[in-house]
Amino acid sequence: MPDQPRVHAIHVAKARRLPTRVVASVEAEEGRGLVGDRYHGSKHRHVTIQTLTDLAAASADLGQEIDPGLTRRNVTLTHGDLPTKPGSFLPSTSAVSVALAASR
Repeated sequence: MPDQPRVHAIHVAKARRLPTRVVASVEAEEGRGLVGDRYHGSKHRHVTIQTLTDLAAASADLGQEIDPGLTRRNVTLTHGDLPTKPGSFLPSTSAVSVALAASR
């Protein structure tokens, strides 16, 4: 069985122009997003997700390291395939749907 993705980090920002901050856990409300995040209650972008694998590939292309918090994505997973079509959903067996708590 392949190694399951784990949550590497969770980032939230209170407003659009404020920097993101790392949190150990966050409350997720169905259809509303992450409590305390700038998009909570909005009609779109309830939760944004990226993987360390994709960040490493982008870092290699750009020739410099990319800090996961600077991308302004909410959840950084260790690895895994993410849907790329807007409006797509992750399978319910994903690390994010089980628990939004950083495993450090």
